[in-house]
Amino acid sequence: MYAKDLRALDALELLPRVIHDADEVNPSFSALGAELAGPLWAEAPANWLGRVTSRSEDALGSIYLAPPYKMKRLMPLMRQMQDFSVIAAGIDFALLESAADTRPRSASELSELKSAAGVPFVIAGILDPRDAELAAEAGADAIIACSSLSSVIGGPSLPSLVADIRDAVGDTLLIARGGLRSGSDVLRYLALGADAVVVPGNLNPHRILEEFVQGMRWSGCSSLAEINYDLIFEPTFTD
Repeated sequence: MYAKDLRALDALELLPRVIHDADEVNPSFSALGAELAGPLWAEAPANWLGRVTSRSEDALGSIYLAPPYKMKRLMPLMRQMQDFSVIAAGIDFALLESAADTRPRSASELSELKSAAGVPFVIAGILDPRDAELAAEAGADAIIACSSLSSVIGGPSLPSLVADIRDAVGDTLLIARGGLRSGSDVLRYLALGADAVVVPGNLNPHRILEEFVQGMRWSGCSSLAEINYDLIFEPTFTD
């Protein structure tokens, strides 16, 4: 599903830096009222604080994402979110294909869902910067950008659009959920403009965090605020 994302990430070469004062690296991350060890949300293990799930039984202490059901089903569900004790709640358009009785939603409907949730509201499965802008205008507290639907219609990779999505959403929390193999890939997504990433369920977030911290150190970044596009190598072409 994310093969195109991985190819795009491979094209982003990170420049190692070894002359700097970044001995102490602080990857800690705060968002949606949660204090995390790093800018990672995990799709799996229960022993990782920041989690993302579409399973209601795992909702406690997680970002809970429902499929984009019809409004008559979504509204009561969002109103229950405070009782579920979730970090945040919202809908995931990446589930359009896999869940029955789903459809795209309008910006006004998203605003209604945010008001009903009573907790930070997340809109996931976004790839087009125009959708991202509408999601931010609808009041999303976080946007999870994802290229999963690209495989259906022959769309672009997530890395190729992160910077444009960042521009479209302004200061809204931007989380990338795409192809990911290592802490270096996390560094790439953050260098492009994401605030955090989602770690796939088949990967250990503790290992990814260790690799990410090592990558920060080898890039001369002592904090997340120092990660930017300058980390990416761009060859200089001369005649």
